[in-house]
Order: sequence, then C-alpha cells, then structure tokens
Amino acid sequence: MNQYESHNHIDPDFPIIFHWDTFSSTEYFHSHWHEGVELLFCTQGSGEIIIDSEVYAMNMGDTIIVNSGGLHTIKCLSEENLMYYCLIPSESFC
Repeated sequence: MNQYESHNHIDPDFPIIFHWDTFSSTEYFHSHWHEGVELLFCTQGSGEIIIDSEVYAMNMGDTIIVNSGGLHTIKCLSEENLMYYCLIPSESFC
C-alpha cells in the first residue's frame, strides 16, 4: 500500500522532525511518500531502501537522502535489528 505521510511541524521555531527508528526483518515497513526531504543515518544492522523502484543498500554508517515526493520503503536484511536516525526538515526550513 502506498501512503501519503502528512507531516505537521508543531513548533515553528523548530521546523524539524527527528526520531530514531528500529525494526526487525519480521516487521513490514509500508511504502510511503511525503513532501519533505528525508535524511537517514544507519547506526546498526543492514538492509535496503527502495526509492521509486530503485534499490539501495543501507548499512551501518550510511547516510541516505530521500528526495521530496520519493515513494520509499525500508527492509531489514540482518539478523540484528536495523536502526537509524531520521531527520525531516520542513519545506520552509529548506
């Protein structure tokens, strides 16, 4: 299922979404897209990110940039959890 992910930046003085994500190879991450650019920094595990049907490796230490409007999903391919930081600045910030 392809979903639009709406982002609400509640604090205009801090127009950034920042969080840490973790999931295992048994979990499914739905394909989604949003208007903001997304930066991911992988801190553990290995996997792949699929952006607009292109597959890219995602390993510890990698930084991935998903362009605005890019349909994307992530798969964990390692026995250990895939962990990464996610940063999405608002369009007005960029």
